[in-house]
Amino acid sequence: MTARRKLFVNFDGLCEPANPAGIPCYGFVVKNEGAAVLCREYGLINSVKPFSPQANSNTAEYGSAIRAMEWLVQKGYANGKADYEILVRGDSQLIMRKLKSSDYSPRAARISSLYDKAIVLRSKFAPDNIRFEWVKRGENREADKLAKEAYYWALRKYPKLRAMVREHWETMLWLEQMIHNEN
Repeated sequence: MTARRKLFVNFDGLCEPANPAGIPCYGFVVKNEGAAVLCREYGLINSVKPFSPQANSNTAEYGSAIRAMEWLVQKGYANGKADYEILVRGDSQLIMRKLKSSDYSPRAARISSLYDKAIVLRSKFAPDNIRFEWVKRGENREADKLAKEAYYWALRKYPKLRAMVREHWETMLWLEQMIHNEN
């Protein structure tokens, strides 16, 4: 029996400039056991509208895990590639616990569709070919950096989002001044 090759997938999501109700973004990186990068990707979570109540760090984390698993499926690493052991790592304990468990259900209705999608994608892999592991934030720096890059990319690409962020910070500054003036 030959040893299985390994893939390491690190993902991260963020919601800025406010959580909840910011811009949900994702980032992930896929490396082989020799640490060669097979994919680096970042972007917006398409299933959640920016600045909506559904936009939060949990939806961003789920969206990032989903996009990473979609990439794995698209590249043929699902059930057909039994010679690979895939380790999916993220720094959200909540999301990792839910992805690991077969009987864990979402509590918030607003993320149940993302949970369901993640579980369907997980089912495309043989159980002994994919594992999910929580890692400390410091061990997830590259994915974190990609999620942040997604946020800055979105601000450059979409002037409307940039204007909404500016409005958010103007409101926050106004509130801070009001509180300061009361004291």
